[in-house]
Amino acid sequence: MTRKISFFVAGVLMFFAVKEANAVCWNLSPFIDIIRAKVGDASSEHWIVNGVWFATGSYLTPVVGSLECEFGGGANRRLGIIASGQEVGIGTATIEGTVNATTLGGSWQIMDSAGTVISSGSLVTVSCASNPVPVASTSGAAGPTAVPVPQR
Repeated sequence: MTRKISFFVAGVLMFFAVKEANAVCWNLSPFIDIIRAKVGDASSEHWIVNGVWFATGSYLTPVVGSLECEFGGGANRRLGIIASGQEVGIGTATIEGTVNATTLGGSWQIMDSAGTVISSGSLVTVSCASNPVPVASTSGAAGPTAVPVPQR
């Protein structure tokens, strides 16, 4: 019985270690915004990306997208993420970028629903352990710091 429990506990710990191994956190530098995402199976040519875009104490919104091979090959991947629930007057936000497949760093730009670039910067990989997803309510928050708030 003790052996079965030990194997069960080891299996559960291994599951969480593997699950966390597929997580990546990017800072949308020069802002405080973080994208925490799970990246799909690395053996595939197409990696599904899903997670959250947040700034602790400000907002949290779900994101989904993909990492695809750069046209023509090379060490870069194209990142495309759609963010829903943006309450900053731009509709659905799209984050596009280029990610180095080795370092996972790169560049990003945010576009509004009309395709207008409204912000850009560097994708900087950061520790997911140091950037936990906020659990407190963020209702009424101003929205992403990387997105200019329209004047009314």
